[in-house]
Amino acid sequence: MNRVLQYDIFKIKKSKYVWISTLVALFISILALTVTIYASKNGKYIKIGVEQYFHVLFDSISPLIFSIIVGIFVGSDFKNGTIKNIASKGITRDKIVFSKVILSFILAIIFILVHVIFGILIILTMSNQSITYSAMLILFRGLFLSILSFFAYSSIYIFIAFLVRSSGISIAISIAVNAILPTIALLIDSLIIRSERLYASNVMPSFVSTFFKQNTIDTQQMIIYIVAMIVEIIVLYLLTDVLMKKRDIK
Repeated sequence: MNRVLQYDIFKIKKSKYVWISTLVALFISILALTVTIYASKNGKYIKIGVEQYFHVLFDSISPLIFSIIVGIFVGSDFKNGTIKNIASKGITRDKIVFSKVILSFILAIIFILVHVIFGILIILTMSNQSITYSAMLILFRGLFLSILSFFAYSSIYIFIAFLVRSSGISIAISIAVNAILPTIALLIDSLIIRSERLYASNVMPSFVSTFFKQNTIDTQQMIIYIVAMIVEIIVLYLLTDVLMKKRDIK
């Protein structure tokens, strides 16, 4: 296990795409936040407080760019024969999958923390407002929900990468899945599900953005979302593990 983790960590440190993608995503997020603060201060929007700026910050963190990071991180190892080489040295496929999942989760945490740290600096510098208790609650809640949703996104991207075994194709499919899933969920809600509390769209990773647009959150709805994300992460991990074991490594 240590050898697989060490290789993956070394690969991440040496890979420019991780940091370039993170910087691009950070630029987009900070741009959205800066425009919102500037427009609010100049009367183009109703003046808003730190709490709403945190909503904008978390809502602007894009999972699409993160799909590029995961797609290349996993898919490139199939293309260059690294996974076949690792497996030939007696390292089990379970360990290969586990290493990819763990490090993808670590990348997700880093990806979000970078956004949050720079976002807080921008908010405090440009808005000239202090962080209130309610803002702190939104900050920690947003941080937790963002990390959880990105764990779920990571699980989806990893499964796709192990399925198609190509970085380019996995990135393309991941982007398409991001665009299609909310629509499919809405169709399921309108045609099949008739529950007042449970909707298919509420248990998709993308539903996290809804929480960032609300000042008050339905606690039961949030619990359902958290449980759904945990179940999704576990199920996708198991499916990826089974997929890795059942198919030959070429």
